[in-house]
Amino acid sequence: MTGDWFAVVSGWAVDTALYTGALIAAVLVLRRPVARVFGARTAYALWLLPLMRFVLPPIVLPAWMRPAEVSGSALTVDPASLPVVADTSVAEPLVTFAMVMNAAIAVWLVGAVLFLGWRIACYRAMTRHLTDGAWPVGDAGSIRLVETPAVSAPVAFGVRRRVIALPPGFMASEDVAARDFAIAHEIAHHRGQDLIANLAAQPLLALHWFNPLAWIGWRAMRRDQEAACDARVMAGRTSEDRARYGEVIAACSREQSTAPRLMLAAPMAGFREIGPVLGEKAIVHRLRSLGMNTTTRRHRTGLLLVGTAGLAALSATASVSYAEAEPSAVGTTDVPASSVAEAADAAKIHMIVKDGEGGDFEWHSDGEELPPEEQARIEAELKRAEAEIERAGAEIERAHAEHERAMEKVERVHKMKVLALTDVPEVEEKVSADGKVRTVRIFRHAEGGERAMVREMVIDEGRIERDAIQGAIRGIEKARAALAGDASLSAVVRSEVLAELDGELEELRAELAGN
Repeated sequence: MTGDWFAVVSGWAVDTALYTGALIAAVLVLRRPVARVFGARTAYALWLLPLMRFVLPPIVLPAWMRPAEVSGSALTVDPASLPVVADTSVAEPLVTFAMVMNAAIAVWLVGAVLFLGWRIACYRAMTRHLTDGAWPVGDAGSIRLVETPAVSAPVAFGVRRRVIALPPGFMASEDVAARDFAIAHEIAHHRGQDLIANLAAQPLLALHWFNPLAWIGWRAMRRDQEAACDARVMAGRTSEDRARYGEVIAACSREQSTAPRLMLAAPMAGFREIGPVLGEKAIVHRLRSLGMNTTTRRHRTGLLLVGTAGLAALSATASVSYAEAEPSAVGTTDVPASSVAEAADAAKIHMIVKDGEGGDFEWHSDGEELPPEEQARIEAELKRAEAEIERAGAEIERAHAEHERAMEKVERVHKMKVLALTDVPEVEEKVSADGKVRTVRIFRHAEGGERAMVREMVIDEGRIERDAIQGAIRGIEKARAALAGDASLSAVVRSEVLAELDGELEELRAELAGN
């Protein structure tokens, strides 16, 4: 029993780790192109794919859908005809490859459990660190605002008890606009369920505790989370608000003193380092995403495409097994041999039909007629046997009817699954000759196979891109000015960040000139 349990758990762990690792790699490749086309919130939604595959239960198909197994060769060999050969077999080794693999998997799973316990302990220690000595300064609905010397920039944390920790004196800040933007950012983290997403990702990260790709994915997810939160805060805002918000991001990004303790929180300063990860600096990633003023239609189109791709990916990576073939419900009813039949066979008793079907019977033993009471007893035994046979026949018919009903139900479920898979919306996109106007049409397939258009969207790429690029340029210019005058940064870090921002400005201005 213990071996079967370990085999099931290890099989699930290996299968899930392989497929979730492949999905993490796919999201790392797709996140930046998706962010450029459909916005930061759509790129953040991509991280649902590995998590959904992690919680996806195995799909158990009916036994009748199992592929037929190829039978072995029918060739038989008589062992007696084989020549006698001396026993040269090698003794089985004490440590087999299967034993080594099982031990490695056991160490891996124990490490995952220990890692998850460590992360939970760190999260609890972080909440205690942030709440000890804190004093309340206000409420935003069900979210408590506190000030504490444990932080130097606003931080959102807590799931059941949602809290925003602020530095001492933050509510009395003279820059009211910057203060409100920072608090709005942390409120957006809570209302966007980002803290729940961070906690939900921990079991998946524990399964990949040894995998560097998963840790890169964790950092990339946190970056996309911050960019998506910025997009939620700035939705519908003016270009001036975006530029001012960019200054707040640049100012808060300098606060790194509490970052190592906030592994599962959501600080306004972002996720730990300013240094490069996955190709660009964190502050540049956020400012670039801030300049992308994605329209609602494009955002919804991106979510629709991500959902469609997610269904396809989950279907392709799902663990499929087949139910064991159940023994037939139609059993054989054993009709015990009648003692009369045994006696009749022993005494050579013969039955003669007098009146054909349904007529009377006469019993003889070696040509002599049996006594009436003996004949009556034998006839009673035969009638009882006939009743048993009729009852068995009724059981067979009932079981056959139940089998037919079960097969009809399986067929209906199969048709529903096929219909669900074929009812995936189809998106068609056409681009004008100058590449500036995009027409997106969404179709659905009716039950009869006909394709019907349910929505059409026309997107003027030129105008949207120009406005987004201009907003990004203004935001990066103001952020650059704030960083250039920041004396707290070292000369090396300041020059590196300013050079990165100058490169972004040149690229955006060239792109604006091309439009």
